[in-house]
Amino acid sequence: MDMIAMTDRTENELTRVKIVKIYWERVNLFMEIETEYSADGPGVDELDFFLVDAQFGARAQFYREMHSESAARLSLNITNPGNCRCLPPGRYQMWACRGSEILASVEIDTGLASSLLDHSRAFLYNGKTQSYIVSLSVGEDENHPALIIDVLDSKRIKAPLSAKLKRIIACTMKTAFNAYYRTLHWWYRTVSPAGKKKTILFLEEQNSNLSATIRVLHERMKQRGLDKEFNILFCLSKGEIWQKGIRYCLGTLRKIALADQIYVEDHTPTLAWLILADDTQLVQLWHAGAGYKSVGYSRWGHPACPAPFGSHRQYDYGITPGANIAHFFSEVFGINTEQILPTGMPRMDEYLSEEYRREKTAELFEKYPQIRGKKVILFAPTYRGSTQALAYYPYNMIDFDALYDFCGDEYIVWFKMHPWVMEPVPISERHSDRFFDMTQYPNIDDLFYVTDVFIGDYSSNVFEFSFMDKPMLFYAYDEAQYSAVRGFHRDYRSSIPGKLCHSFDEVLESLRTGDYAFEKLTSYRKEHIDNIDTHASDRVIDWFVLGNIPEEYIKRIDSVREAFRHMESMDFSCLGQ
Repeated sequence: MDMIAMTDRTENELTRVKIVKIYWERVNLFMEIETEYSADGPGVDELDFFLVDAQFGARAQFYREMHSESAARLSLNITNPGNCRCLPPGRYQMWACRGSEILASVEIDTGLASSLLDHSRAFLYNGKTQSYIVSLSVGEDENHPALIIDVLDSKRIKAPLSAKLKRIIACTMKTAFNAYYRTLHWWYRTVSPAGKKKTILFLEEQNSNLSATIRVLHERMKQRGLDKEFNILFCLSKGEIWQKGIRYCLGTLRKIALADQIYVEDHTPTLAWLILADDTQLVQLWHAGAGYKSVGYSRWGHPACPAPFGSHRQYDYGITPGANIAHFFSEVFGINTEQILPTGMPRMDEYLSEEYRREKTAELFEKYPQIRGKKVILFAPTYRGSTQALAYYPYNMIDFDALYDFCGDEYIVWFKMHPWVMEPVPISERHSDRFFDMTQYPNIDDLFYVTDVFIGDYSSNVFEFSFMDKPMLFYAYDEAQYSAVRGFHRDYRSSIPGKLCHSFDEVLESLRTGDYAFEKLTSYRKEHIDNIDTHASDRVIDWFVLGNIPEEYIKRIDSVREAFRHMESMDFSCLGQ
């Protein structure tokens, strides 16, 4: 790669850049800047802003949003500056450039200097035994107080010997499995006839049964005759393959090695340590629409967050129901927004099918006669607790007696708790004619067809229910606490498509008065959904399976990659002369 020699023009003082405000949103560092420039100097819209390390290499470029001719907002995702990796450890200084000219060091406003420590962040991961630290400070030049950013990735807690031994054994096994996979992959690509027919693998590690997304997509592939054109394999399990016995692990590795394309629809822990070959395409068909609670790299630093390199980093592509919300998914996965394509979600093809809706509606009325002649309230909150083992829901936050009295002869209530919540809904004998625990019903989307009012909180179920054009309430009694502990990947209050309630009394009052803030639903659907149809599976097949991604998306992906390569070729060594 040819290097671009940068020219130091800072002595000309064509421009001066000051940071007047710093703040964080999850893993995104934001800076408000103001500029002063001479008659010959460039406006802020002509400037690019880079982080340059001690070896005079550019490692990240800030995204710029213009506020005025002399002001802008800069932002940087520290878990992905463009190459789908964390900003590497090192000491950085910010520089403002125009083309190959270095015009100014980015300075700190004197009013911010004393509070920079408050804007530093430590992101804990790996069970809080390691820490990724972003520390902000001021350079030593009093005339030009430059912003200095130190990034460290360090161990915080000394692990006990037993834990170290387990880690060494696990690391040794995973290294051996990677070598086995690489050998098999080479064999299938160069020698074995088994590798001559294109192979597709559906890989799941969160469920031993076929998910709705994979099932619907596979059925559509068969309808189009692609099961004859491709070798289609499945690997369904609950848990990492290396923990399920050597025979199972080796068998799964053979399938992965044979696959030309791998499709997943949830977190896949094995791919955090098994490094796929470059010619294997990995596509994430994320099962959830667009909820509010942070997951993946959106909640970096919180319990059970991913390591700097996790399975998400290997995705070639992900999908989204709408281009406007692609950045929600890219932040979660730690990859570039341009890699998230608006195909829609395959499982929504079935959900939006009129035939399927008629069949399921008739089935529900037959199986649950209590809903005949009644209106159905579906109460479906997400879990509380940091992990699956600790998941619960505080049933004391529900006034069962008052809700029962409200129902009268008009309503019944279905409770559909998150699958991780093991404690059943405490429905008393007195309430059993109006309250029903539907937690074991396999697919919550089916219940939406006969639901009249949906009560949720932070789950992505709101996305699917929005298609029904029916009212919603959001019972977020712990909004402030949940935001602090779990985190949101967008502003909760402004984006929910319904009425926000912080107490159960408010829930009951909204039910009584019919105050659902229903007008918010229209803007929600416009923001989140590009296509309300039953062709998402066809788009996934055409774009990924058959390799016909529209040229506009390919150009955007290539443009981002080229911009990062260009940045890496910039040589700032003139600053050290």
